[in-house]
Amino acid sequence: MTDARALGVAQEAVVRSVHGLKGSLADAVERAGRAVRARGVANAMPTAREVREYVMMVTYPRTSDEEVLVARPGFQMTYGLTPLKRETPVEQSVAKKRANGKMKVDDGEEAKPAASMTLSVMSVDGGRRGEASAPPRVANGQAANGIPCVYSERLEAALEKTLKSAEWAEEEQSKLEELTRKLDDAEERLEMKKKPTKKMDLSDMPDFTLSEKAQVFKGNANDRKELLNHRKWVEQEITRLNAAKAEWIADRRARARNKAKRQSSGLWAEVKKLKREVAEARSAASKALAQASADAQQLDTLRSRAATAQQRQAEAESRRKEKQALREKQKNERLAKRTQEQIERDERKAREKELRLQEIARKKEEATRYPMEDEALIAYDAVEAKEQGRDPWPPVASGVAWNVSVNDVSQIEICEFCNTFGTFMTPKIECIDTQRLREVLDDHTAKQLSAMYESLLRVAVTSVSSLYKNLVELWVRGLDSGTYPEIIRQYAKVKSRIGIVDEKTMLVVDSLKDKVIGELTAEEHTTLLLWLCAECLESQVLNQEVDRRLSESTSLRKKRQREDAQATEYDKEYKKSLADVSLDLNEARELVQHECTEQSMENQDAEEAQSVEEKKQEAKMLIELEEKHILEQERRAEIENERKQQNSQIRVRAACLGQDRNCTRYYWKLANDQSAVIACSRDGTWSKFETVDQLNALEKSLNEKGIRERRLAKNIRDSRDEIVATFQHVKFEQDLMFPKTNLRLNSEAWTALALRETLATESIRHNLSQLARDLLDNDALAPDGTSRGWSLWLRDVNREERLSELIRFLFQVEEAIVNLSPSAPKKTTREDGDAAGAVIERAIAQVRQAIMGEGNFNVQLESDYDWWELIIPSDGARKRSGVWNSQHERSIWRDAIEVATNYTRVAYGTAMLVVYSRDLFESMRSKHTRSIRDASRHIDYAATARGYD
Repeated sequence: MTDARALGVAQEAVVRSVHGLKGSLADAVERAGRAVRARGVANAMPTAREVREYVMMVTYPRTSDEEVLVARPGFQMTYGLTPLKRETPVEQSVAKKRANGKMKVDDGEEAKPAASMTLSVMSVDGGRRGEASAPPRVANGQAANGIPCVYSERLEAALEKTLKSAEWAEEEQSKLEELTRKLDDAEERLEMKKKPTKKMDLSDMPDFTLSEKAQVFKGNANDRKELLNHRKWVEQEITRLNAAKAEWIADRRARARNKAKRQSSGLWAEVKKLKREVAEARSAASKALAQASADAQQLDTLRSRAATAQQRQAEAESRRKEKQALREKQKNERLAKRTQEQIERDERKAREKELRLQEIARKKEEATRYPMEDEALIAYDAVEAKEQGRDPWPPVASGVAWNVSVNDVSQIEICEFCNTFGTFMTPKIECIDTQRLREVLDDHTAKQLSAMYESLLRVAVTSVSSLYKNLVELWVRGLDSGTYPEIIRQYAKVKSRIGIVDEKTMLVVDSLKDKVIGELTAEEHTTLLLWLCAECLESQVLNQEVDRRLSESTSLRKKRQREDAQATEYDKEYKKSLADVSLDLNEARELVQHECTEQSMENQDAEEAQSVEEKKQEAKMLIELEEKHILEQERRAEIENERKQQNSQIRVRAACLGQDRNCTRYYWKLANDQSAVIACSRDGTWSKFETVDQLNALEKSLNEKGIRERRLAKNIRDSRDEIVATFQHVKFEQDLMFPKTNLRLNSEAWTALALRETLATESIRHNLSQLARDLLDNDALAPDGTSRGWSLWLRDVNREERLSELIRFLFQVEEAIVNLSPSAPKKTTREDGDAAGAVIERAIAQVRQAIMGEGNFNVQLESDYDWWELIIPSDGARKRSGVWNSQHERSIWRDAIEVATNYTRVAYGTAMLVVYSRDLFESMRSKHTRSIRDASRHIDYAATARGYD
């Protein structure tokens, strides 16, 4: 048995043993102890003191041992004990009555106020506390001694509060006295330490006297000079020893003074601390004393009020009895006059009323029980159906089975992600459904597909570790519709180093080495898009957007709650206003349109005319009220449309209609598909509800007594009009959801367009045109040796589609930029290349250490590196004097572009050159602007000087 269980058994044994016991408190404690030991849980309450405290807590207080111990109502209800009435306290003698506590009764005798005579408290100035008991309750709303129950409870609470405050005051006074005693003792010890020592202990003082043997002259007695020198030496030695003795005594005295000072300093700190504690204790004691005084005064006030209330209640009870007697008399008179038919009619009405009350009670009981948990409702409904002789609630309608493949689920997830966060990305992704997604994946132009890749990749690359910050900036600045395939390959390689790219996705990415992006199948595109969506969810940018939407959703929910509360209040006022009007709306309109003529008014008297006028006013008020109600309904419709729009803008997951008893989830507009209500069960099977009949069957099978199905039915009713309208306009068919046609059946056209890589070619042309314009602005020479040859060069670039020619144009632009640079890139050796590789190796090792510290990932490092990894921008600021930092970087870039076999590699190299040369062109542009400013300033100065001449 656990400790908590044993303690509960012991407490129950104590309550059952003392309830109804008549005797002293010691007898009750002994009996309770025997009961606890008989239950075998003596360890739960081992001491008699604990048993005594628990007995006093669970029973009402008594004024004498003659009263019966009664458990409090809560314990009586818990343990099913027999309710007992508490005995009235023993009346005190008339001789002990106080003169100010007497009150007159009906027979002329004097009686004390029960509240002020039966309760006693300690005196505020430290007197003894007396035993106190709260007046017991009885069924008629009065205590046994006549005090009203409300005052009885308040008196009991006030008495308990007064006793606690008095006990608190005594404790604080005891603390104050104890601290005062400690302070006096410390001050006395301090005075003893501060007094100087009367007699020093010199028992250990060394001998500072010159021995007699040393004083005897041992030389020639006839040598006077030697004798005088001996005497002088003796005097000097005696003087020296006396000085040493004085010095030793002074040192001993100083040590004694220092010792007394050290001891007194500790006592000083103790005295200060005690003084501070005494001050705090004095303040607490004063506060406790004031609280005890206030509680005692409040108790006296309650006593006087209770006495007054007792007298008033007695008078009210007397009047009530008189009225009751009068009503009984009148009732008997009416019964005597009734016939048998009236009696039967009254009995029939009484039975009908009783049945109505029973029905109301049953409905209230059901309202308190329902809605309940759906799983518990299944078992409860089965038992209830067996008792009522009916069939259990039917199972939920399943709809039409829908066989969904893994690829279809992936496309649904892609559509949901794009529809949720597409407007947040750059460029924006418009809402798309699975049908349109399949058409996009089979479209050989691939413009919309490239835009999706670009938007997702722009957010996904930000999830890379901060060690690759410069590489991420390069990806973002060079990302466009032609460079994204190459960036996908590079991004996947970086992510694969920390082991978070699955094998299937990595196979599709590796296939881009031999394929172009247009040759991937729809399944491979789906794999890449789903992987990019998952990578976007790991980025901090998207997490911040989700947090923003959640906070905005919270604020909108509070605002909508306030609006709904106002709408509910308006509906109550509207119904109340309609109840006050006796006319119908049509009658009110007719009354306002057809006013009474003057002739008819003459034939009416004044009362009829006034009645007609009042009806007119009431009709006008009703029409105005109805117009306001129509405006309110229009305003609510606008608010509802605005809410739907806001929900679509701030949502972070697919909107779910709800769940049924089997935890099957129901979706409407999943992946922007409005042709059916889609259900996803817990075991992974899917189904659809395509028609209104199927939707009605689903609503009919939902048991709204369950929590989840009640919410699901409510959401379906709210969206029912829109769902039914969509079913009427869109006929959903399997062939339309999964089209069998494929745009790639025209293999010749598809192969030609895919191998050309139209988007990558456009990217190369655009970037080359941008670089040529920058060179033209800085007066750089074209490949033909003239500065005006760039226009012809651009014309040839825009016409050219061959990869080799585009590479040649790219090298020409790069050569022109290098020649335009103020300083050529420095020469590097093989050791510099190895050093660059070592830097990447250390960066990868840091990434591995960081990832292994956060989670158990299998990090795989590669020994060889791609060309783009060897020229990653450094953490420091890039030089503005040239596009390349070294000849080694330039040679790596040129070798990689020269051997490129697809357009995407060249497009990425062109974008890299644009990014790397941006600092150079901006520096040259700023210098040119500064030179123009300096020249104009010189001209202004010259003009000013000529003016003075």
